[in-house]
Amino acid sequence: MEILKKFKEETIANYIVEKLKEKQDLSRIQELKCKLGIEVCLTNLGKGFVVYLVAALLQVLPLTILFHSAYFIIRISARGVHAQKSSTCTWVSVLLFVLLPLLVNEINLSKIVPLVVSLFVYICLYRYAPQGTKKNQVGTIELRKKLRNRALVGYSICVALIFGTDSTMIMNQVFFGSLLAVVCILPLTYKLLGE
Repeated sequence: MEILKKFKEETIANYIVEKLKEKQDLSRIQELKCKLGIEVCLTNLGKGFVVYLVAALLQVLPLTILFHSAYFIIRISARGVHAQKSSTCTWVSVLLFVLLPLLVNEINLSKIVPLVVSLFVYICLYRYAPQGTKKNQVGTIELRKKLRNRALVGYSICVALIFGTDSTMIMNQVFFGSLLAVVCILPLTYKLLGE
C-alpha cells in the first residue's frame, strides 16, 4: 500500500515537472527540487484529506479545524518531531487532530491556567524553537532566529484568541492545539520518542 501510494505521488510529480519544463528552463537541481516539493505537498494533502474526512464523518470538523490551525501556526516555524513512516504519521494525526480535540472540548479551564501555561510556552519557544530532526536540520543561526520569531508571533496570535474569546470551545481548541505544537519541540519529547 505504501509503495503504491509513493508510486502515485512520484508519477504525478513527474507529470507536473514535465509540464513545468515545457514552460520554464529548469536545471537538473531545480527539477529535482520541484519534484521533491510536489511529492511532499501531495503526501501532506493525502494525510490532511484522511484527517479531515474522519473529522467530518465523526461530525467534529470545526473542532479539528480550530485545533489543527492553532497547532499549524506554530508548527510551521517551530518544527519538531516527525513520525518515521508516512502511514504512522497519518494515523497519529487522526488521533491527535480528531480524537484529542473531541476530548479537550469537554474540559472547563479557568483563564488562569492558560495564563500560567502561556508564560511557560513563551519560554519554551524562545529556548527550543525551531527544532530540527535527523533528516531535516534547521540550518543557519539567522534562519533559526527568523523561525523562532515567527513561532513566537504565531503563538501570540493564539494567545490573543484564547484571551479574546468567551467561547470555551474556541479557547480549548486553540489552547491545546498550540500546546501540542510546543510539546513537539521539547527535548524530553525527542528523548521519549528516540529522535
